Amino acid sequence: MLIGKRYKVESDESNVILSSKTVAKTGKHAGEEHWTTEGYFANVKEAIKFLADSELKKTELTDLMAISARQNEIYELIKGLKCY
Repeated sequence: MLIGKRYKVESDESNVILSSKTVAKTGKHAGEEHWTTEGYFANVKEAIKFLADSELKKTELTDLMAISARQNEIYELIKGLKCY
């Protein structure tokens, strides 16, 4: 299941897996997009909570307006999910 353009959630028989889309900066595959695992979770709710928390922390919590704007973006992504 895609979450916006940068994240996806998948599962195997044991875990829910949150991945982010990144672009290789060096090496043989420089410039190519690939998925990087962000974490393994027991359920989708935990994966989404982790994503929301980590995105909020990227604002460095220095500006209330930036935090509020980022929260709104995160909430819009979550609203688009069928599981929530």
